[in-house]
Amino acid sequence: MRASLVLTPASEQVRLVATGRVSAVELVEAHLAQIARLNPSLNAFVDIRAESARAEAAAQDFLIAQGAQELFACDLATLFEQLTQANWNRAQLDP
Repeated sequence: MRASLVLTPASEQVRLVATGRVSAVELVEAHLAQIARLNPSLNAFVDIRAESARAEAAAQDFLIAQGAQELFACDLATLFEQLTQANWNRAQLDP
């Protein structure tokens, strides 16, 4: 399942983690493996925060095990801010 996990829609990935069919750590590891496999030829990622991602996933798994009702600690405002900053940085590099 690990290889196909990265091709699964994000909403389904969330459901799999929420129902315990896949751990957040397993999901992160699947994506990191895909990045490691493809990034040398694509050069799509400049900064890969693998250890931080693993730690955040482990924390998420802990919260789920404790019965947390809300999945994923990242709120949409933070995510939007990060994406906006990444797009701005990319725009500065493109002529």
